[in-house]
Amino acid sequence: MTTTVQRYARIAAMLALAAISLGARAAQDGAAAAARMNILVIMTDDQRFDTVDKMPNLAALAKQGVTFSNSYNPTPLCAPSRSMLFSGGYRSQNTGVLENNLPDGGVGLFNDKKNLGTFLQAAGYRTGFVGKWINGYESKGRYIPPGWTRFVGRQSWGVSSNWFAFNYMIGSSGQASALGTRATAQQYTTYYERDQVLGFMSATSTQPFFVIWSPTAPHATATPAHEDEEAFDDYVYGGGGYGETDRSDSQPGKGVAPRKGTATSSCATSCDPC
Repeated sequence: MTTTVQRYARIAAMLALAAISLGARAAQDGAAAAARMNILVIMTDDQRFDTVDKMPNLAALAKQGVTFSNSYNPTPLCAPSRSMLFSGGYRSQNTGVLENNLPDGGVGLFNDKKNLGTFLQAAGYRTGFVGKWINGYESKGRYIPPGWTRFVGRQSWGVSSNWFAFNYMIGSSGQASALGTRATAQQYTTYYERDQVLGFMSATSTQPFFVIWSPTAPHATATPAHEDEEAFDDYVYGGGGYGETDRSDSQPGKGVAPRKGTATSSCATSCDPC
């Protein structure tokens, strides 16, 4: 016959085993969290692959990583390629964004309810986005896409705005969208965004971070910082389709004559081929 003392002793032993099991699981979860790497994705805009060697900081970074020499973009256009990266959709048919603007493209067609920000945020990451989102975000008002612990989205058109006074929409969102606050940069856009990225990454936190930095450079008008205006005065840029004798399959205006290049102050791990 089981006595009351024996019964309570058995219950105590079971609770002790449960506590040990939970403690071990918590330790494993803590170790897994500590082991999770920080992630930084830098996406330049319209940069040719053969200009990367002009960026010594990037070249030094690349030596520590992996170069994908046979990497292909199935839709080499600005909004579709951004939508694919931000959502993990790979093919533009999976995102619904086929062009840069309506009726077949642009930010209005991008379903952002599930994007890299929401996925990584749900996995325990602090998520940050800085720079250009998707074509048309400039007209989205105070809208902040879901999934970003800190979002600093450019709201000035790169081809027609002062690169030393870009407007940004700044805010924070969880698994749902939110409203942000407009701010105007008082410095060169790449420097302003760089500082935003570094500030986010250096913040004290027990969580790992995931950051996408998407600077405007070197997209037209390819405006350099003042101190870099003469940095590449001897560099000749070949233009889109340079060296091709048959450009019948190119978009209008993409095959242009060689011209002198201008410096840009940015670093990249991937390129939006807008």
